[in-house]
Amino acid sequence: MQKNIAIITSDTMLNINTMKSILSDIEQKKIDIIIGTQIITKGYHFPDLTLVGILDADAGLFGGQFKAIEHTYQTLTQVIGRAGRGDKVGEAIVQTYSPENLVIQALKNNDKNMILEFDKQNRECDCGSEEKRFSKVCEEAEECGAEVSIKSNKIYPVLGF
Repeated sequence: MQKNIAIITSDTMLNINTMKSILSDIEQKKIDIIIGTQIITKGYHFPDLTLVGILDADAGLFGGQFKAIEHTYQTLTQVIGRAGRGDKVGEAIVQTYSPENLVIQALKNNDKNMILEFDKQNRECDCGSEEKRFSKVCEEAEECGAEVSIKSNKIYPVLGF
């Protein structure tokens, strides 16, 4: 049996009319499978969507961003939340390379308190800004015997990450 597939990405949604057309097709049940990127994580209600598959679910955790855990958990929760809205039960299949990771375990156990507690503990270190956090990491590295070299007293964000 052939399935009708819609691909929703920033590359395929060239204008508002294209997006409206695909959303209309989904609403009229002309689409069986939706393949998309983060563009479909927020603001859409697909009442007949009952299964969500997520590939590389943990990819956002390894980019070195301070809020990677928070952002990844939030994004994955939003994507999983697309399935099973209304009267229908939803399921999610999550592909990960690190199934023991805090984010994956919190999703698996439907336990957002795991993330909140982790975040609370990190904020309690009084490391407010990224500069303070970086300084704290350097201090801890030096305490462990690592050699740390800082050539500037100002940290500049690097674009492209």
